[in-house]
Amino acid sequence: MHFPTIIGTLTAVAMIAVPASAAPATSEVPSALQKRDGCYGSGLYYADITSNSDELARVREDACHYFAGSYPGNGERKWCKQYDGKKINMSIKNWAKRVEALTFDECKAGFTIEMNACSRGSYQRHGNFYYDNDPNAGNCP
Repeated sequence: MHFPTIIGTLTAVAMIAVPASAAPATSEVPSALQKRDGCYGSGLYYADITSNSDELARVREDACHYFAGSYPGNGERKWCKQYDGKKINMSIKNWAKRVEALTFDECKAGFTIEMNACSRGSYQRHGNFYYDNDPNAGNCP
């Protein structure tokens, strides 16, 4: 088999298949190897951890007090809330290649949208930040 020929052919086909107008205008777009946006389709539900909506609101607020602040380009912060053998993992990532600030209110609004829309958690972009929230079994690191 001639790998260089195959790779060269695949590269040429890929370049033809993706017109320049379809390419992102900036290099700040996350790579295709990162998580896909949307709700998680498997795993624990928030209701498996707590059915108390006031508790989930407190979790969001506690996390957002930690998350609010300035992030370097591609900077990320992770946070975890422990329950009896279960946990809620949350993280915020600045996908831009420049410094960005996240306010408490922006953080709370983003996680409120995601936690209300996705009962098993989600990975979704709001503005310049990716919000990850994921109820899981196990212990926080």
